Amino acid sequence: MVKDQTALKQLCSWIMTDIEVDAAPGQDILNFAVARLTEARKQEANILIAEILNGNPSDWELERQWFRNGARIGAVNPAFYRRLFQELKDRLAGKPATFRF
Repeated sequence: MVKDQTALKQLCSWIMTDIEVDAAPGQDILNFAVARLTEARKQEANILIAEILNGNPSDWELERQWFRNGARIGAVNPAFYRRLFQELKDRLAGKPATFRF
């Protein structure tokens, strides 16, 4: 189990706070955020997200994780967070994107 949540906090805060300033127009935000992590941090974040998802959390619990880890902006539909965490996990593992954020 990963105790240090720094990598996930970095991802959440970059995706929903700093992105508009740093990412190029039209650039995929998730790829941009993932690319900013070191390989070690990518592995940590991937393990932590897997642990979160394997716990079969409710959409509400995933939303809480999202905001607890530094995001300041969220989604209207709570089901979005499950898809977002799964997409982040896949991209951290080097899988191709299934949706653009």
